[in-house]
Amino acid sequence: ITVDFNGATINEGDSLSFLVYGTDPDSTIPSIIAFLDGTDTLATNMTFVDSGNGVGLFTFKPSYTQGGSPTPVFYNVRFRVIDAVDPTLYRTSNNRTIQVVNVNAPPEMTFQLGTGPFTISEGATLGFDVTCIDIDGTVASFDVVNLPTNATFSGTINFKTFVFTPDFTQAGVYNPMFVARDNLGKADTVVINVTVTDAGNQPPVFVSPLPDTTDIFLSVGADILIRATDPDGIGVAISTPSTLPLNSSFIDSGNGSAVFSFYPDLTQSGS
Repeated sequence: ITVDFNGATINEGDSLSFLVYGTDPDSTIPSIIAFLDGTDTLATNMTFVDSGNGVGLFTFKPSYTQGGSPTPVFYNVRFRVIDAVDPTLYRTSNNRTIQVVNVNAPPEMTFQLGTGPFTISEGATLGFDVTCIDIDGTVASFDVVNLPTNATFSGTINFKTFVFTPDFTQAGVYNPMFVARDNLGKADTVVINVTVTDAGNQPPVFVSPLPDTTDIFLSVGADILIRATDPDGIGVAISTPSTLPLNSSFIDSGNGSAVFSFYPDLTQSGS
């Protein structure tokens, strides 16, 4: 058995891999297994793949909970080649020691609905919660870059809700970037894709109050301002019936505002 590795010190989050070779004087191809010293298994995030041709690949990518500081965590790995004809014949390598050093881990965000991509129509609402934790300590900031108009991201430093209700002028593609930083400068960044589809032409709406009844005093009169807008951002025309009361007029300014004027004389008491 030949191990392409004698020992190493790595940081949490790093990746280590090397090859292990096994041969048999009888020209058969032995199988190869790997295990931690004193056990029959490997540690979490360790893998060993025997290719079946006398070569195996060992990989270890320790998580941010598998190291130590100031003293690293030691992992003693052994490899065994087993005879292809008689499994009771095998040879085991010496320990290969991997030391894992604790390092500051970036914060980690969890998205309630995943990270998309998302598709919604103008006027609809996309909303989901985002949770942020830091296994090493404190989340210093948790926010969104490129937050679209009509979107909010609010809550606590560890739990926030994203809500986006695009208006009827916002068809397009949006890529808000969620960023969480810890108090030691490490960051986690996630960009999501939101496609807003056109909901079609929408009817205009009046935005000024229009009560059912308006009192106007004889010989005094009044000018009533009327405003309207279009959700699609296009122009609005405001009109009245073809016949207006005597002594009244209606002028549409062409910019979404119009004025109805009525100055009744003493003979026009009524509705």
